[in-house]
Formats: sequence, C-alpha cells, structure tokens
Amino acid sequence: MKKNALTAILVAALLLTAGCSKNDAEQGSGVNSEPIAVSDVSEEESSGEAQSEAAQSEQQEESTEESIPMEESFDVYVPNPDNVVTESDAKLSTDKTEYKSGENVTVHFSGTDEKDWIGFYNETEGPGTVPAIVWKYSVGEGDLIFTVNSIGKAGRYTAFLCDNDGYVVLAETTITIIDEDTNDYGAKSVTLDVAFDDNGISHAVATVTPGSEVKAEYRLYWSKNGNPLEGYEPIFKTEHSGTDPFDMELNAGLFMPDDADGVCVVVRKGSSTVCSTAAPDSMKLKQSKHLYDFAVITDLHINKDRSEFTSHLKAAMENIKTLYPDCTAIFTVGDNTDNGYAEQYELLMDTIAACKPTAPLYFTLGNHDLMYGTDYNEQVERFRYYTGMRTPYYSVTLEDTKFIVLASDSLDGNGTMGKTERDWLRAELEKCGKNDRIFLFVHQPLIETVSGSLYSRDNEIQDWYGFYDSGNIIHDMLREYPNATLFTGHTHWTLESYQPVLIGNGRDASFVNCASVGYLWTDEDKSTGGSEGIFVEVYEDYILIRGREYRNNTWCAATQICIPRF
Repeated sequence: MKKNALTAILVAALLLTAGCSKNDAEQGSGVNSEPIAVSDVSEEESSGEAQSEAAQSEQQEESTEESIPMEESFDVYVPNPDNVVTESDAKLSTDKTEYKSGENVTVHFSGTDEKDWIGFYNETEGPGTVPAIVWKYSVGEGDLIFTVNSIGKAGRYTAFLCDNDGYVVLAETTITIIDEDTNDYGAKSVTLDVAFDDNGISHAVATVTPGSEVKAEYRLYWSKNGNPLEGYEPIFKTEHSGTDPFDMELNAGLFMPDDADGVCVVVRKGSSTVCSTAAPDSMKLKQSKHLYDFAVITDLHINKDRSEFTSHLKAAMENIKTLYPDCTAIFTVGDNTDNGYAEQYELLMDTIAACKPTAPLYFTLGNHDLMYGTDYNEQVERFRYYTGMRTPYYSVTLEDTKFIVLASDSLDGNGTMGKTERDWLRAELEKCGKNDRIFLFVHQPLIETVSGSLYSRDNEIQDWYGFYDSGNIIHDMLREYPNATLFTGHTHWTLESYQPVLIGNGRDASFVNCASVGYLWTDEDKSTGGSEGIFVEVYEDYILIRGREYRNNTWCAATQICIPRF
C-alpha cells in the first residue's frame, strides 16, 4: 500500500499540537511549556497559604502516592507516520446496508494492492481474532460479490479490508441481515410527550402501541417526512412482545436536529411499515452565540494484535478533522493503549501523526496505561515520553476556560487519588469563579453518575466506577461548581445506553460518558461492535454534547444533549 510521507516540519508540528495550543498552558500541559512537578504544584498552589511543617508532614503521611520527579526537560518521542499503513487511498462500501436471505452483497473497494483482502466477521469480532466467515482478495478498484447466505443468518456483520495478507485494517463497513419474514408488524401508533423544567431541560417520553403481539425489536428515530432522518442512529431501541402500549423514556436534555420534524418507530421484523408523529419545535435549540468546539475520545486500546482498534482511531481522527476543522482541542480520557507497552504507544502516536490532526491533543492516563506495569513512576515516564504530557495530571487554559486533566496515582485498576492530587484539584477549582465553566477529564467515572457506573440500577453489571476511597470527596468538590462538566471513559457503555449524560441542573456538576473508540458495551452487558466519541459545542447559553459513531459516520441520536449554563 502507498504510505503518506510526512516532512520533518510536519512531524515537529504534530509534537507541538500534542499538548499546546493558541492559549496558554498551565501545570504541565505539554511539550512546549515549563515542566512542573506534581509535588511542586500541590505544595505551592493548593491553598495559597504557607503550610506549617507539621501540616506538611501530616499531608505526606495521608497521601497515598509517591512524589514523581519531573526534570526541567525530557525526551519526547518523534512520531514516524511511515510506520503506519494508511487507509487514505483505501475505501470500502456496500451497495446498501440491509439485506435479506438469498440476496447478493456488492462490496465496492478502491485503493488496494495485490494480496489485500476483504472478509466478513460477526459484529463483535475482527481480523486476527477468529477466521473470517468468508473472504476474497481485492486488487486496485472494483466490486466483489458475496452471497448473504454465505455470510450468515439475521444479525449485524462487518466487512474489513485488510492489508497484504495480514490483519492490518485499512477500511471497514457494517451491514445488517434481516429476517426473511415479509409480514407487517409495524406499530399502530406513536405519541411524544415533551415537558421542560425550570432550567429549560427537556424530558420526553414516546409511547408506542404495537401492531402485533410478536416479539420484535422496536427502534425510535428522528424523522423527516415520516421516515428515519438520514445520518442518525436510533434514539432508543428495545425488544417488546404483546399488544399493550409501552414507553420509551428519552435522555434528559435531548434536543431535536434542525432537519427533523418528528419521530418514527421502525419494527425490525418482517416488512413492517413505519409509524411516525410530529415533535414540537420547542425541542429544537434556541439561538445562542457559538464560541468554540472540542472533541473527546476515550478507550482507544491501541494494540498491534487488534488492528481494528487502530482503524477506529483513524476514523475518529478523520471525523474530527472533517466535521470540526477549527476544533480547539482533542482530549483523550485514558486507555490510550491496551497494556501500556512501548510498542503500543509508538503505534498510537505514529497513527495520530499519519492522520495529520489540525487540533492539539491532550492525553489522560487510564487503567490500561498503568496496571500492566510493576512500577507506577515507570508507567508515567513512558506516558510522558510518548505523549509529551509533562505530568500525569495538569490543567490548561483554552478559550479563557480552564480544562483540568486528572489521573490515578497508583497502578490500581479502579483508580486512586491521594491528598496531594486532591489538594491540587481544589486549588485549581478555587482559581475559578463559582459560576465559571470548567471542563474536567478523568478515566474512571464517579459512582452513580453515568452509564456503566449506575450501581443502584444494576449492581451486577453497572460497577464500572472508580475512586472507591476518594470518589465522594472529589464529587463534593465538583458540586460547588454547577457549570463544571466531568468527562469520563472506562465503561465502554454505548451512547445509546441509559443516562450517558447526567445534568447537574444547577445543584451539581454535570457528567458525560464518552463511550469508546475501541469497542462498545451495552446496558444488557453485551460487547458490541462500533466506535463512538463526543463532540462538545460551546455556546454562550449552553453546551451541546454530540455523540458520534465513527465507523458509520453517523450521529448518536440518543446523545445529542443540551446542558444549559446555570
């Protein structure tokens, strides 16, 4: 395959973007700013008052982490995009997205060389993990024909285009094989009840009356002229049997796209008719001055043995560059690598370099970046060397707004935060006004905030929260700042899940689940294919949280959420 050649100037530019921007950096934001030790920050800036020797001694006894010496300058990895097989010339598409038994799937490909190949896999599997269900070689540009019967029964499947008889994914696309049944199981009716609280946050419930007692999957979409709005995933999906009406409770703060005029129900069985209803214009956003945008991605899990994760990262970077070319910054929220190994960091940074990002990147540590090591400081030094971040936790000021990146201070997979970092966080927050916007990032969510951490909802599967010993202390700090928003990863919970965003409503900070670029998890405790992340549009009167599905180039309709400024 052809590889992109990057000049030394472009490589240097990437290093500059990996942790610096047009705004000033503070507390170890990246390679261009003055290194500051974590211990120095907490001692000099935590309260603004001199501490007594006794108080300092007490702090050292209570703190769980070791001081991490940060030298005045340090070596930083120079990415080599030529190490990455790029998919800039490799394209893959199908003639449609849904097929029935007996049909042919026409796969169009381009930008391929001899020994490149296309194979179909179950949605949750990929190249290098199990053999392809069916595969063929692809050379140059053209079409390949696969029969639906050779791929499998009803379900979702992914076609991967792989490089040179290997498992490096160059491109991918997903299809759905649907039931052969031709009966009409369409819903009889759907209604939408919408209310707004005192802060203007929407609360909506769709009520569906089934047209059949047969068990089937019901999907609710934004609609235009009675059909699903193009470019959007479902707002809600659930299985139901029987003829009794049932409710679909939509996420608080959900707003309707400008191109939509209502909602519709699609029953995923047989040849069912679509049922729709109008939605009030009040669900559309009010005009407000746009200020800036940034992107948040998490749980990349870069690993040479899982090339589809690298493909997902490329798709995410391409989405960011295409949809938000003037993006202020890109934040990762941890698990940048699968095991924290040097070769994985090299693949991560080389891949990002090959994507030629136009926005600066800021990295957060995750448990997978730490817990496979035996020494915390060594893992942090590796993180610093490859990402250019000066310290494991730091803050930057962008667009006159404080962005705070937090980190676990141990190898514990659940995350820990000792007194030193907590004091530093408190000091950073106290630099802000009580009503200022503040954006924070940490890998593990706090308990009972977002999907995957809702322990009281399901204590068997919703236990992916962190900071067992310090979570309540951290939450109490954030509660004093109603316009603070904490972005988290770790759970992999899809953005179609229950409560991906918790709006503080003026009484608390707000919390956002950022899903996963690598792979996704559902409320039903099932791993699923897909790759999702977040765009944040900042306006004078509110911020918009916009979920994006990177593989399908579609919006996650369930996570198009407005958080008002309180």
